[in-house]
Amino acid sequence: MDSRMLKEGQEFSELRDSYMVFITQTDIFGHGLPIYTINRHFEEFDDIFDDGSNFVYVNGSYKGDDAVGKLMHDFRCKSSKDIYYPELAKGVKHFKEEEGGRKAMCEAVEKYAEKKAAVKVKEERSMMTQIVAALVADKDDDTIIKELNCTLEQIISLRTVMGK
Repeated sequence: MDSRMLKEGQEFSELRDSYMVFITQTDIFGHGLPIYTINRHFEEFDDIFDDGSNFVYVNGSYKGDDAVGKLMHDFRCKSSKDIYYPELAKGVKHFKEEEGGRKAMCEAVEKYAEKKAAVKVKEERSMMTQIVAALVADKDDDTIIKELNCTLEQIISLRTVMGK
């Protein structure tokens, strides 16, 4: 991101173009095209606002016999030997089929899972804190379930811990 930002004293014309590419699972716009390029324009008159930001949506379900179709095919492949593009095949082979690559990928997935689990634990603790507060306020189970969108099992578990 820093390489696209202007430094003090630089002219706006020196700002590099940026591209945001979304590869979607399906044809979200429904016109059967492999790629949709979105350009900004002025609403008040018929002219493009060329600020250097470019948005491209790629239809991930596209199966044409062109470059985009082959790339989408490659993204769906499970084995490197079925991939058209050698650069992509090399990466897939490394991360899926070679010991060092599999190990690196497993470690990355484990780190991601740990982060997601930590977020989940934090959310559950927050919910449990709210339930405890409601229990301490002597609200009935139905009220707690409705107000906090929790389960009766969560309430019973906390009552057991609290000795209530």
